[in-house]
Amino acid sequence: MKSNPFVYPFVPFKDLSDKTIRWKLEEPSKINFRELKKILKRIKFSSAKIKGKTIEDKILSIFLDKNHLFGPSSFITRDKKLWLEKIRYFTSRKKPLLFTIHGFPFKIPCPIKTDRKVPDLGEILIMLKLNSVWESITKIYKPGAKITLITEGGMGKFVGVSEEDWKTYQIQLRKFVKLLNFSKKMNLVEISEMEKNNDYKKIFKKTLNEIKKLYKSKDKLIIDRVGKTFDSTYRIVSTENYNEETVMDIYNEGIKAVRIVKLRSALKKKTFESIFNYLAYLKTRDTLNFVEKIAPHSLPLSVSPKPGRLGIIPISAYCKRLPYHGVPVYHREKNIFTIEYLIDLRRKPGKYEKVYLKEDWENRPFYYIEI
Repeated sequence: MKSNPFVYPFVPFKDLSDKTIRWKLEEPSKINFRELKKILKRIKFSSAKIKGKTIEDKILSIFLDKNHLFGPSSFITRDKKLWLEKIRYFTSRKKPLLFTIHGFPFKIPCPIKTDRKVPDLGEILIMLKLNSVWESITKIYKPGAKITLITEGGMGKFVGVSEEDWKTYQIQLRKFVKLLNFSKKMNLVEISEMEKNNDYKKIFKKTLNEIKKLYKSKDKLIIDRVGKTFDSTYRIVSTENYNEETVMDIYNEGIKAVRIVKLRSALKKKTFESIFNYLAYLKTRDTLNFVEKIAPHSLPLSVSPKPGRLGIIPISAYCKRLPYHGVPVYHREKNIFTIEYLIDLRRKPGKYEKVYLKEDWENRPFYYIEI
């Protein structure tokens, strides 16, 4: 999948004019977290091939390995000296390397993507992937590493997600970190913490106005960023108040019914406003130097690769979607997990089993098994 420097790449829905539900469901099963942990132990992530002479070279090689690298390797190699210096800051002091990664905002409020509001196995799979990176580092560097997950619940207000929903999502997320015994490796910090800064409102308002002015004046850089962000954001802005068929029609440009056209137009208008707020929010983050303050000298990991970031595959090459954009599916014959849009899964002519987790906060499948 081609990387996007601003957001995780959008994966199109399959033919939305097809509304036939084809899947056949077997009897559902229910497991507890102890049983789930046994299942998780069978999930294997390919280890990185360590290369290089110095410890810094070896650590950097982990992120250039095909099992981890997302985006062109040139995004990293062009700044190799800088990356080695950033790594050396920690190795010269014999301290754990510090990484940051943005994500884990909330379940996307789109009923044809997922019907959940709290984390499921998909989020756990990302944590396991990050843990595999951690393990690769600790094998060659005794002090190891720590990863700060900068959760993005604060952006919920821009796409129609309530504060209650994104905070509930994060409570469950933190619970999983603890249950997986990842607390010493992974630290969660919510991006909206920056809003407590006395200068936040003034800076955000000024930045938002500047972005809108630049867009109206057809500034090439802003036009490009908005254009490359639109497709993904358009399918993030809340459609949870509409039924499944209506949402399918809204995203199907071939449907010209007056009601649908009005809803589609309104959604696109909200999308543009959401993008302006999103860009202003990230710019305000940088102006306040938020990341450096919470994780000094950290190396940024990203699922939206660009120069200055270590692009990393969030789960595996088989997963084309982030977990909060879909539902996790275990494919028994191939022994792999993928993240699927719920509507695409429901229209597949296969047999599936719903697996529920007893400790789950929702009475909805925690993941699915393709029989």
